[in-house]
Amino acid sequence: MHDRLRSQRMLHRTRRRPSAVGALVVAVLALTGCGLGKRPHFDPTASATGAMTGDTAIDAVLTRLDRVSNAVFSADYSALLAFGSKRSTVKTTQSAPARRSTTIGNVRYITDDKGDRTCKLDAGTCVSGTNPALISDTGLGQPDFFFGDVAKRLRRDALALTKPAEPTTFKVGNYVATCAVVTVSGGSKTYCVFDNGVLARFLGADLTVELLVYRETVDEDLFTP
Repeated sequence: MHDRLRSQRMLHRTRRRPSAVGALVVAVLALTGCGLGKRPHFDPTASATGAMTGDTAIDAVLTRLDRVSNAVFSADYSALLAFGSKRSTVKTTQSAPARRSTTIGNVRYITDDKGDRTCKLDAGTCVSGTNPALISDTGLGQPDFFFGDVAKRLRRDALALTKPAEPTTFKVGNYVATCAVVTVSGGSKTYCVFDNGVLARFLGADLTVELLVYRETVDEDLFTP
C-alpha cells in the first residue's frame, strides 16, 4: 500500500515538472528580451547627401562637403596608406557637376558628356565605366573619394563617436578650411574642407591625404588619357 502511494506521488511530481521547466524558460526569455532592448540596425539614409548628424562640428564639415559637386577647381594631393607605406599622387579637377576627372597614380577616371571612363595613362587607353579595383592598393577605396565618398566616411564615423567632435581650422596658403576631429573607438580622424566643398585634408589611422596644390581653375589636360 505504501509503495503504491509513493509511486503515485512520484508520478504526480514528474507530470508537474515539464510545466515548471516551461515556465522557467518563458521567464528567462522574457528577461533576456528586456535586457537586450531594440536590436541595432543600419539606416541607409544616414549616409545620404544632405543628412545631418546632430554634432555641430561634423555637420559644419558635412554641409561644406556636400557642395563639392558645384565647385570649379583643380587640386593635387598626396595619399599615404599606412599599411606598407604606400604613397600615391592624386590630381583632381572639375568644371561642372557632371564633368570631373581624378588621376590616381597611373589611372585616370573621367566623367563627362561621354559617360564614365577608366583610363591607363601608360597605355593611353580607356574603357567605359568605373573600375575601382585598379586603385585597391591606395586606401582611397573609390575614385569618387574627393567627390562625395569622403562625406560618406564622415557620416559613418559620426555613428561611432565616443565623444563630441572637436571643431578646428586648417590653413593652406591663403585658404582656410573648416575641420572636425572625430574620435571613434579606433582612434581619431580629422576631416578638413574648404567652403566650396573641396577636401583640404584627411587624417585617419590607415590613410593620410594632404593637399599639395589648389587652384580655382580647371585643368583641361586631365580630361584626356
